[in-house]
Amino acid sequence: FDTHLTHIQQDVAAGRYRAGPFWNLKCDKGRGLFRLHTFLDAKDLLILHGIVRKLERQLLRAAPSKSAYYSRSTRKAPSPTAPMPPGYPWFLWWRAFQKRILRFSHAYQYLVSTDIAGYYDHIQHKFLRDCIQEHANCKRRVSDLLFYILESLTHRPDYIPNVFSGLPVLNYDAPRLLAHVFLYELDRALSRVRGAEFTRWMDDINVGVISQAKGRAVVSLICNVWTFAVLRVPDLTVTTAS
Repeated sequence: FDTHLTHIQQDVAAGRYRAGPFWNLKCDKGRGLFRLHTFLDAKDLLILHGIVRKLERQLLRAAPSKSAYYSRSTRKAPSPTAPMPPGYPWFLWWRAFQKRILRFSHAYQYLVSTDIAGYYDHIQHKFLRDCIQEHANCKRRVSDLLFYILESLTHRPDYIPNVFSGLPVLNYDAPRLLAHVFLYELDRALSRVRGAEFTRWMDDINVGVISQAKGRAVVSLICNVWTFAVLRVPDLTVTTAS
């Protein structure tokens, strides 16, 4: 194993590293929808996960809210500055997320529940790179390597051109943390809303509000921040229910 690590380090340092082949598996979500799960070469997964783990503390320290969750591998109570230990007890953080929603039902008259359609698939690498550089002291060479891997993993059916967007769906926290950081701007905006309180699990956002008018204002805010301040494109949708 140590020999393989040495070879990987040498290839990366010398600029010889190339991402290997990967394959996607369609997993049914119900109602005719599906999600693509990505399976990587062990070498690519090791480098991707290692880079994100190196940036992890800085990225989480910059989190604007303690009400936003993403990790499926944290064993203790959620904290934006907690490290990511090994394991997969995702239900601990999910339970904390659900407890906040339950409390909203007692503290607020209305609940706005939102979900960003096709979130992972439409995260544009250019703007994700801006987010990473804003919140982490990352050397340009490291950032270039990270996005070289992500761009190599872009889903391109029927040989379509690389659109430089999308994160792989993996059973690891690396892409989840990147997707989490991508919504920091939205967390900041929601934290400033008076008469409302929010909690977020990745792109699933729930907001307790005091009135229907406040709920409509929150939905409008989410749409505006997402489509303009974050992505600068108006072609994604936010589905809502109250």
